[in-house]
Amino acid sequence: MIQRFLHTTPARLCIGLRQSLVAILCASLPAVHAQTYPSRTIRAIVPSGPSGFAGIVGRSVTDALTGLMGQPVVIDYRAGADGLIGMEACARALPDGYTICISHPAPVAIAPFVNAKLPYDAEKAFQPVINVGISSTVMVANQNAPFASLREAVELAKAKPGTVNWGTWGNSSLSNLYRVWIENNAGAKFAHIPYKIPDQAQQAVIAGEVAISFLNTQLAFAQLKAGRIKPLAMISLKRSRQLPDVPVFSELGFALEFRPWVGIFTPTGTPRPVFSRLNSDIGKLLADPAFVEKALTSISVDAVGGSPEQFADFLKSERKTLAELIRLAGVKPE
Repeated sequence: MIQRFLHTTPARLCIGLRQSLVAILCASLPAVHAQTYPSRTIRAIVPSGPSGFAGIVGRSVTDALTGLMGQPVVIDYRAGADGLIGMEACARALPDGYTICISHPAPVAIAPFVNAKLPYDAEKAFQPVINVGISSTVMVANQNAPFASLREAVELAKAKPGTVNWGTWGNSSLSNLYRVWIENNAGAKFAHIPYKIPDQAQQAVIAGEVAISFLNTQLAFAQLKAGRIKPLAMISLKRSRQLPDVPVFSELGFALEFRPWVGIFTPTGTPRPVFSRLNSDIGKLLADPAFVEKALTSISVDAVGGSPEQFADFLKSERKTLAELIRLAGVKPE
């Protein structure tokens, strides 16, 4: 009898029972479901390769979750098409809590504005679970560039429009969106030099092919020590422990609410008790100083955390910002 009771759907269970009994039984169902989840292996889809930002963070999260949840959390890398392949697989997965998705901004926040047709609805196909962290990225100049600060670079680009080369990895890349935003807000004009991938743009600024580009903090730290580049500003929530003398954009009067992040999603329709369990367990990881130091701080990622609702609000605000940035960049959906 008890076995049959536990497997009865909430709707059938509640029909026909007295009001007081309904309240007691229905209130207990989420706890029952939460206690039985997970009962088997969880798949974590990452829409990038293992060496990508989401891939590195994803591996740390899944390894730690395996211990917390008592079941294996197996990572499934699905690289390609700027993350669309991986997130399409996520959107098509059963919403039962046994598929989670560890994504970066491109396939869920940028893709709707640069793709005429997506294989999923980026706003409706996924439930935001938690924002794991925001990566710090450094705006740098080649060591021989004729300026030593962001302000000096802007003033030169205003005085001599089109003479300061800015390397990006495409029209909708973080580097280019920052370029058009600074141009629009400061009245400057840089020369846009697009490359195919981030590595090419990063090597170009190190070699002096372009004056400005962005590097992840780990790479920037090594190149700064070698004397090949100089830092201008950081995209980060706060100053980096590795580069404490480099100001964040907001300190320089260029506060743009768009930063690289990694977040956890589930396919829409995942039961709330399951959804809440994931948020709670990942939240515990992000509140653990040892985990944060080893998995995030060591690769220049600031832990975020928070509720699903906070992550959903963050995404809503970011999509609004990105819509304007992509409009300024003149990117047309293809």
